[in-house]
Amino acid sequence: MAIKEDALSMKFFKEDALSGKICVVTGGSRGLGREMTLALARAGAFVYAGGRTEEVVRETIALASGASGAVEPLAFDVTDPRAVDAAADVVIEKSGSIDVLINSAGVALMKSSLEVTDEEWAQVIDINLTGVFYCCRAFGRHMVAARRGKIINVASDIGIRGLAQWTAYSASKGGLISLTKSLAWEWAPDVTVNVLAPGAFLTDMNAELRKRPGHTETVAQSAALKRWGIPPEIGPVTALMASEAMDFMTGSVVSIDGGTQQ
Repeated sequence: MAIKEDALSMKFFKEDALSGKICVVTGGSRGLGREMTLALARAGAFVYAGGRTEEVVRETIALASGASGAVEPLAFDVTDPRAVDAAADVVIEKSGSIDVLINSAGVALMKSSLEVTDEEWAQVIDINLTGVFYCCRAFGRHMVAARRGKIINVASDIGIRGLAQWTAYSASKGGLISLTKSLAWEWAPDVTVNVLAPGAFLTDMNAELRKRPGHTETVAQSAALKRWGIPPEIGPVTALMASEAMDFMTGSVVSIDGGTQQ
């Protein structure tokens, strides 16, 4: 279908580019998920911030005060398929539709592959990969039926390049990238599915790792910009990817890693 050039000007990103959009962000209670939630709300979206309980998202909701959009808690466990299906039903019942799903919930594990336990492996894969599939399936079902929607799956630069002592994490994020590319083909042209791959950011999830002698400096030196990312820096690119400005992008991996992938 041909698109008139003069119509493209309407797709350029604006401050209120997500006004009226219904969004869901898993892992919206902290770290990068929180920043993504706030960015969408500030761009005018109504955002359901996902967490295991409503209480864990209270701070995110407070920080969104004054935004042109709004944030509401959505309590569910991404590793429980029935809970995920129920959460999707709640969103549709309350809002009537879903425009954007961001799968940001995740866990990290830095440990020698020879010492990773079966339980640790299963937990990382369950949350970082299987849980994302559950969410894509549950919310994507409504998007496919409505013939519109955007999904952004949050992977990692480590899922692209791999890294010693990050075997389980790398496998989960690499699998997530492949999952995204397959869904992009399957649900085109109505639903776009893309990956946002952050590098090292100063979040609470890696606070303990940064206490290891020399770790902070070593990670910073691995990036062309020679520093860690600051969480608010994830917001603008997230809002852009969620907007109509990115309608022609699907199956893509967008890296925001300070140049680690060069």
